[in-house]
Amino acid sequence: MIVLSKEELQNFLDTEEVTFTFGNGENRIDISPALSITFGKNDSVEIKHVGYEIIRYENDEIVFQESLDAFEKALEYLSDFISPDGKITADKIGGFETIDEFYDEKKFNNATMGELLEKYSDCDEFSLTGYTSEKITSEKANEIAERERKIAEEECKRLYDKENEGGLPPFETLLKDVREECAEFTVKKRKRFPEKKYGKYIASFICDFVMDEKTKYYGQDFLWHFYSVLGRECDNIAYINDRVLSGSADDDVFAESDCEFLRDKVLRVETGFENHCTQTSELMKTYYFPLNEKTKEWL
Repeated sequence: MIVLSKEELQNFLDTEEVTFTFGNGENRIDISPALSITFGKNDSVEIKHVGYEIIRYENDEIVFQESLDAFEKALEYLSDFISPDGKITADKIGGFETIDEFYDEKKFNNATMGELLEKYSDCDEFSLTGYTSEKITSEKANEIAERERKIAEEECKRLYDKENEGGLPPFETLLKDVREECAEFTVKKRKRFPEKKYGKYIASFICDFVMDEKTKYYGQDFLWHFYSVLGRECDNIAYINDRVLSGSADDDVFAESDCEFLRDKVLRVETGFENHCTQTSELMKTYYFPLNEKTKEWL
């Protein structure tokens, strides 16, 4: 529990751009700053505080949402959490259960490289990751694909064991069926949009169809994630196979950056993907280096 005065709550909202949560679980109220964001020239960004955003949830669904220009108006929605002495009790600040935890995370996110090296002084390696357009061998493609399958299966098993409410086939059957459905979807998608410029009549990811009940399995929330994981797996593996047939010579990342010092210090290199809810199949390479006095000085 987080207990603070009205003034302290307003100060947090006005200065930290953080969300406070009142109530636990599926029934709760969130209050956060309402912000106006303007993008200017030379990549400049202007952020203005224009009020307060109130969101109320029932059974984990949004039932009310409103932007208010005055803090006192926002307080009217928090009356159940205000004690007779005027103190306000919140359950979370920025997803954390204490103010100290919130500030610890903020300190970490704003730490200098020197502070990070001191905090993790026991580490003996570090890595740098970036995009790559290289052509890869079939052996490398098989290695990456197998890793993708293993990651996907582990994530799906975790979801199945934790969130399955019953009424579904055994895990191996569900995995096989959904994987086949995702593979068919990927083939159709790539034929229709060969340059990955998806049209408005077909979703980028098969999971977008789960809530519309247009997939073989639906009706439980975790199935969206199940389809998302296996759909991403199919997209990534198809993209890997593209790279066996096409691509360019690997860029000399050391010559094209300020990392020349690290050229002869590479311990190993791993190829993988950047996956995000709005994109997939961005091939990445991660270079691992020893963390010693010389590389610490460079960092």
